[in-house]
Amino acid sequence: MSAGSQLNKLTMISKIIGIVLWVISFALNYVVLPKVISGYTAERINLWWMIAFIAITYLFLGWDVLLGAAKNIMHGKIFDEKFLMSIATITAFVIGSYIEACSVMLFYSVGEIIQDRVVGKSKKSITSLIDIRANIARQLIDGREIEVDPMSLIVGDTIIIKTGDKVPVDSVVTSGAASLDTSALTGESKYQEVKIHDKVLSGSVNKSGTIFATVEKIYNDSMVNKILDLVQNASANKSRSEQFVTRFAKYYTPIVCGLSILIVITSLIFRWTGVTDTTLKEAVYPGLIFLVVSCPCALVLSVPLAYLAAIGNASKHGILIKGSNYLEQLDKAKEIVFDKTGTITKGNFAIKRIVSLAPEFDEDKLLKIAAYCEIASNHPIANALVSAYGKDKIDINNISDREVSKSGASVLIDGVKYGAGNLRYLKSQHVKSTEVQSNGLVVYVFTDTTYIGYIVLEDEVRHEISDTILKLKNMGVGVALLTGDSKEIAKAVCNGVGIEKYYAELNPIEKVNKLKKLHRQLPPKGTQVYVGDGVNDSPVLAIADVGIAMGGYGSDAAIESSDIVLMNDEITKLPDVIKLAKQTKKIVLENIIFALSVKFIVLFIALFPVNFPLLWGAVFADVGVSIIAIINSMRARFPKKEVR
Repeated sequence: MSAGSQLNKLTMISKIIGIVLWVISFALNYVVLPKVISGYTAERINLWWMIAFIAITYLFLGWDVLLGAAKNIMHGKIFDEKFLMSIATITAFVIGSYIEACSVMLFYSVGEIIQDRVVGKSKKSITSLIDIRANIARQLIDGREIEVDPMSLIVGDTIIIKTGDKVPVDSVVTSGAASLDTSALTGESKYQEVKIHDKVLSGSVNKSGTIFATVEKIYNDSMVNKILDLVQNASANKSRSEQFVTRFAKYYTPIVCGLSILIVITSLIFRWTGVTDTTLKEAVYPGLIFLVVSCPCALVLSVPLAYLAAIGNASKHGILIKGSNYLEQLDKAKEIVFDKTGTITKGNFAIKRIVSLAPEFDEDKLLKIAAYCEIASNHPIANALVSAYGKDKIDINNISDREVSKSGASVLIDGVKYGAGNLRYLKSQHVKSTEVQSNGLVVYVFTDTTYIGYIVLEDEVRHEISDTILKLKNMGVGVALLTGDSKEIAKAVCNGVGIEKYYAELNPIEKVNKLKKLHRQLPPKGTQVYVGDGVNDSPVLAIADVGIAMGGYGSDAAIESSDIVLMNDEITKLPDVIKLAKQTKKIVLENIIFALSVKFIVLFIALFPVNFPLLWGAVFADVGVSIIAIINSMRARFPKKEVR
């Protein structure tokens, strides 16, 4: 059975007709004719019309197999399942095993139908994501609403999103309010309430209200297009199990096919030389069994199907897995390393207090200086400062010069230098200051070389993270944290969520080096997972065995660099996706062991010249095992939510 075949209507009709004719021929041969015609036996069919009837049945069932085998031979592809089925059944006809030849083709056809339905069902959960793409966008041009292709929109265009519309591109709401159904992106059925200044992601559906929005990203850079690219390319990254099966089938099939020819030749030589007293049928039979059994359908189909089912089910729950190899790597995960901001915490900084140390600079002026310094940054801390002061109150024309580093920023306004950053930045600017002891994040503010005050911000820890960390530990997975924040903040956060191993004050390069060092401490064959969301996490996500990005509002760079994306930032699904990986690997091993065991047992029995099994045994070893393995593969389901 060819993996992923989609049976067309004509083929399906011929299969159904063939199945009906097979039932009639089976009943005639084994029930009706032995009673009606004296001396008639089911084993030896000698009625020409009966043979013709079975031949017609065979053609209805297997014409596409015969045609496919012929085409493959013309293209140099000989040792595939269609070729083996064709040779086995034609040879069975030659030696007079008409019903058995027809039965082999019948069960092969039934297997194809079941396979077609199962594979189609697995792919449906993935390809249905294409429905989240909007076909039109309502653009506002000179006060008029015009329907346009979403791909024609550019950054800065104004669009209208009415009730029932799909959000065409990632945008920011400028007017109105609405309830968005984001289930296609996140896997969750709850609605997202949006208002002015909120971001809306393409692929969401407006369920109530009308909003005006400014295009933030063109179509190719929007979330909906990224999702489709990830999903459609997921099959390109194959797991080691799939690669093994492909290599195994490449050598296994021609070897067994050669053995079947050798067995037939040996049996015929023994028969002609008088060593054995066998009929022609008995001499050829073991070779036929070898031919039928040698088809590696159960392996080449069930293994990728298990991963396909797992990836499809994960996508329903808002988890995009870019390839089965990453799912296989997760099965061996021994350590998960977290970023802090936006991963362990929500990344929503709030100002807790502002302390002025200079009489001429009150709290409002300190906040104003910090906001002007951070206006050019997209960091969550910068966004919090700018938002608290008011973005529309900042006049960038007043800034005559700007200096930006990883630890802070400074601006020149009316010839005076103002700066804001961490303690390291102040030292680099030769500003004398004392360290502020706080569980929050401290932004120090200065003018020229004078330290004038500080602002304390706090980031809310995700309430569900402690439970997630505990589940990971119970699964035997170690946890660690890498952050650019201070040791005091890292310690406070880790103590609160149950992480014992943490490393603070790291820049992106230092994070990469630390991750490599941690990887060397893992047990043999153990893999390392990194979870992050920011631009600075991109290098770490890329070098980890498995990089997992928070995709809800994570940076584009993080999503591109990662191997798995949590679309709704739901960190609680980490243990679930690891369980899914372990379950899938278990199913794959079950399929491989079961398929090979049955095949080798039947092949071993076929070597003995006494009491051969009929071709039914060989059919079961191929088609039957394939169907069982396919059904088993569909057990790769995303873990159900725990009832609390």
